[in-house]
Amino acid sequence: MKNYPYHFYIFGKTANKKKFRPSDWAERFCGVLSSYRPETESFNKSNPRNLGYSPFVCPLNYKGEKVVFISREIEKIEPLAWKFITSFIDDNKLIFEEKQLKTESTNFLKDELDSNHELNSVHKEPSNSERLAFSSVN
Repeated sequence: MKNYPYHFYIFGKTANKKKFRPSDWAERFCGVLSSYRPETESFNKSNPRNLGYSPFVCPLNYKGEKVVFISREIEKIEPLAWKFITSFIDDNKLIFEEKQLKTESTNFLKDELDSNHELNSVHKEPSNSERLAFSSVN
């Protein structure tokens, strides 16, 4: 088994430099792990219709590439989730790169987005008109 860093990016490229498929792999992968959140995060405060990614596993664009940010904090919450992540990387021979965080905060995603202006979330928040259109359908 490889020695994985505490915070890192998984790239959508294999060890032999081939593009990993399907094209939405990052969103699918993060969606599977979206329920693993810090104990302090309350779902009661948010709208139950809102979906979101875990702060420990989230899709991002990094230097123009689609990546998944991973924090090993997820291993403390659910060791099997960590095993799933490492098995996914190993089985698909994906490239990963260590990420040094500037702070020791527990809000990894916010810190990540604040610390690097090149880093943008893959997920785009809907505009007010899109929200209104969706709410009128429901």
